[in-house]
Amino acid sequence: MRENWKPYLVTIILLASPLTFGWNQGEAAGADQKEIVLRAGNPSVKVNGTEIVLATAPKLIGNSIYVPIRFIGTQLGAEVQWLQQEKSVKYQTPEVNIQLWMNQKKAVVNGKEIMLETPPLNVQGTSMVPLRFVSENLGTTISFDSTTKEVTLASRYMNETSTYADGEYTATGLYGSLPSSITVTLSLDDDIIIAVQVTPHATNPISLDLQRRFADAVPAVVVGKRIDEVKVGRLAGSSGTPDGFNAAIQQIKAQAQEKADNL
Repeated sequence: MRENWKPYLVTIILLASPLTFGWNQGEAAGADQKEIVLRAGNPSVKVNGTEIVLATAPKLIGNSIYVPIRFIGTQLGAEVQWLQQEKSVKYQTPEVNIQLWMNQKKAVVNGKEIMLETPPLNVQGTSMVPLRFVSENLGTTISFDSTTKEVTLASRYMNETSTYADGEYTATGLYGSLPSSITVTLSLDDDIIIAVQVTPHATNPISLDLQRRFADAVPAVVVGKRIDEVKVGRLAGSSGTPDGFNAAIQQIKAQAQEKADNL
């Protein structure tokens, strides 16, 4: 099951409470197929159709949803530990060994140091990491139901084969007679846009303002959607900037498909 998001969600973040990491490692579930359905503000979640009530409800903060990593790790068969002295989280399965530090963009995945776009944070005793990191390293895909506002995390292999290669792509879209342009950078996971950033290039103050307003508004329109379903119309008072965005999307699709063909 993977439906279109109507995302006002730019990033989904997994969250962990250092106060609750002292759990029994034997509770970890096996690495069977899992589908976790949740909604911001509602402590009731469903795992493969079975309802479970969380001590901490998923929460929407800004453009991000936060959920308990202890719960997610348990469902994915992981061993999760909170290291109080280091202010770090360890997430371990037979396939992956991850360590994250609070307020640092550095992470270690299977012995290799990587940099996160957004550092793990501690919010009221809770630690969190960004969706892109979760999706790329914990073997899940994420989708959004625009009717119910429910977010679904699924074991990656439960989903159909992707058309486009996962990764980050950048393209510049031209529009208008001058022409004007914007640069679009987005991340794909399982054909779904999980992050997007628009860089304005206009020098005229009015045009620059329109591009900036579009850049602020577009994540809520496209993040969580399959890239093949994205075609942005007039947005944030701008009718021209969407044409540049759509042109960049076509270039990105070509890049991602070529990369997939070469894998």
